[in-house]
Amino acid sequence: MFFRVRTLEETLPFGAIQLSQTAPVQYQEHDRLKSETELRIAVVPPLVVISIVLSVRFSWLLTILGAIAVGALLVQAFKNTRQRYDLLANAAYLNLIDLPVVDATISGLSDLEPRPSTDGHWIAALIAAFDRRGLYDESDFALGEAQTLDSPQDLLDVIDYLRKYDIDVPASLHAAVERAGEDEHRDVTRELIDSVLAEPGSSPPPPIRNSRTEPGSSENEGSTNDE
Repeated sequence: MFFRVRTLEETLPFGAIQLSQTAPVQYQEHDRLKSETELRIAVVPPLVVISIVLSVRFSWLLTILGAIAVGALLVQAFKNTRQRYDLLANAAYLNLIDLPVVDATISGLSDLEPRPSTDGHWIAALIAAFDRRGLYDESDFALGEAQTLDSPQDLLDVIDYLRKYDIDVPASLHAAVERAGEDEHRDVTRELIDSVLAEPGSSPPPPIRNSRTEPGSSENEGSTNDE
């Protein structure tokens, strides 16, 4: 979930040139599917124009027939594109082609020290690997996904690991920690925030607001009297 599928889809077509050297038969099939897809898409605009012109001069039923023909061509083009991408994905799985973005990510993860030990550390390691290899869009995407985690401990592990690599931790990630710990594991989260998020010499972070305690309730009044 932290690696964009769209990134792989965008880079798959670039492996077709490698396929021509490693698997010529599969490359010919890929080239056939690509040519048929391009032909069908190229036929669509003139077919639309012709059906409109003929419907004006003869019958509006020709517009319906033209729309059906256009729809069939687009469906065939979509199916051919899916088959072409499936072929390339299978080739990548069999190591017939290389995906640079995957290789860069693996290389970035291999160089990281210390080695990740928790789920949060692995998520942060992936973000750091993207950042170190110049895959900034992927890094931002993974960072956004990390903010949706439900576990305060995982979120704090992400922050802790990113700080070890001097990667800026956005305020939204800090806010995600407090949202995750607002209703559950409140005391534990409080201690973790004090120990991990508080900088040396700075004032401790503000307390987490308990959403189940309304301002002016008896609980708040009792704490004020005790002070």
